[in-house]
Amino acid sequence: SARFFVTWFVLALAVTALLYRVGLTPRGVTELGDWILALAGSRETPGGETPILAAADRSPRIIAPSVGIAAPIVFPESANLDVLNNALTQGVVHYPGSALPGDPGTVFLFGHSTGLKVVHNKNFEAFNRLSELHDGDIVRLAYGEREYWYRVRSVELKRTDAAVVDLTPSGVRRLVLVTCNVFGGVDDRFIVTAEFMDSYPLQ
Repeated sequence: SARFFVTWFVLALAVTALLYRVGLTPRGVTELGDWILALAGSRETPGGETPILAAADRSPRIIAPSVGIAAPIVFPESANLDVLNNALTQGVVHYPGSALPGDPGTVFLFGHSTGLKVVHNKNFEAFNRLSELHDGDIVRLAYGEREYWYRVRSVELKRTDAAVVDLTPSGVRRLVLVTCNVFGGVDDRFIVTAEFMDSYPLQ
């Protein structure tokens, strides 16, 4: 009957809206939700921040305004050590096989940090202030046509043998950022874990 159809339609709409709010809808549904909210003018961001202007080349970037991090994200196709080391000279590196921004699972990014006062390649300073992030700070990933926002939940210093990032596929969206404690060091790692908040169309 019509009442049965309407009831199930409203129920499906409510479930979809709930999944959208927690970031578990398919990419196409997320895009539609973003568009509707932007059109309605009801999309607000924490702290009054707004998504960055889309670069002409739409290049992926990581932005953490509270500590001044702003760097390109590089996506190497291989986890070969030489390939990853070369990628680090170009920016913050997305570990191959980890989730892409906005997708379910763990987005794993790592980058250089250094205590040197003068460096010729600014990418070696990409994560200099990563350890200064605090619970509640926002980390933004510009990827494709939108920004994905994550809220920091922990900042830890761990020995390398304990700094294992779990990349097991899951429905939980999170972001893990890693850098060395000492430039070129192999003993300690700063690890930042952040939870997915929301996504916003690039303006």
